[in-house]
Amino acid sequence: WLNVGTVIDDEVLLNITDLYIERGPDVAWSGVGWNFALAEKNGTGWLTRYLHSFDIDFVPGTPPPLSEDAVTTKFDLVVAITDMSTFDVQSVVSSIAAASDIEIGDVIVEEIGFEVETTYAFDSSVTEVQAKRAVAVANNVLESQVSLTLVSRRRLDFSRALSSLRRLANTQYETIIRTTDTAQATAIMTSSANVATLTAALAEVVPDAPAPTIDAAPTVEVTVTTALVSETGIAVEAPAAS
Repeated sequence: WLNVGTVIDDEVLLNITDLYIERGPDVAWSGVGWNFALAEKNGTGWLTRYLHSFDIDFVPGTPPPLSEDAVTTKFDLVVAITDMSTFDVQSVVSSIAAASDIEIGDVIVEEIGFEVETTYAFDSSVTEVQAKRAVAVANNVLESQVSLTLVSRRRLDFSRALSSLRRLANTQYETIIRTTDTAQATAIMTSSANVATLTAALAEVVPDAPAPTIDAAPTVEVTVTTALVSETGIAVEAPAAS
């Protein structure tokens, strides 16, 4: 374990509270991870602006060295889930190995990517830039992790328009938040379904904007990028998508 931090110009605090490598029962690594925080000066204290963490557990053991005849087959497994607690990378690896008729140790996980998708509706007075910023704030992510796709602009019913003395329109966006951090994806699945959190975030960005709505509950698409190893010189056939 390692704990380090630094202050830049007495305004920005970078702090790695934990950086660790876990070891299994033999000489192999069994896991690696870190916790990272970015804060800025706020009066006499510090205001946390960004938190990031990851924790990857490996299958303990020493991977055998690849022979000169070893070849790899790239394979991406894409699954859509609605509950992050059901996602288990070790089970995914086992399933890929079984479908490919190879050993678990011959499945190398190169990357796991998460795309949390939700549909929001904002008042038409809210720009796309402002909506994107509000989504980022509500979910405690960077704006670069957020992408918005315009779905539709729709008119509210006339009676509601009359009651507010003006005819309003809503702009609907399909929103995707991307991350490679399992813990962050789990947190996003919860926060992206919280309309109160989004409303508060929008109030920070556009104080007078009407409250947004959530038009579709969040789902997550998980992409597991793997390399299937064969040491016979004959490439492993990637499993068929199901």
